[in-house]
Amino acid sequence: MFESVEEFRDLRKKYNGKMFASGVPIFREFEEMEGRALQSGALDRKYKELIGIATSIVSSCYGCIEYHTGAAQAAGATRQEIIETVAVALMMGGGPAQ
Repeated sequence: MFESVEEFRDLRKKYNGKMFASGVPIFREFEEMEGRALQSGALDRKYKELIGIATSIVSSCYGCIEYHTGAAQAAGATRQEIIETVAVALMMGGGPAQ
């Protein structure tokens, strides 16, 4: 499938770029909504990204898992926080999330 996370990340970025270059405004609007939703507010961005990891796991969205894991790390999440988030997602998702 993929030899590395970087290969997967590059492919995701390539196709996101194609969507944005298409001129269809909904793609850019979705990105803007995502940016606003993930800004720190009552919840710090780190916690929002951890929630993003959990919902990505339960949704089986592998690109989303990769994206939100990197974003959580960039927002200051520790390895242990990410591991515990994954544990909660697996518990909530049951068998299909595994």
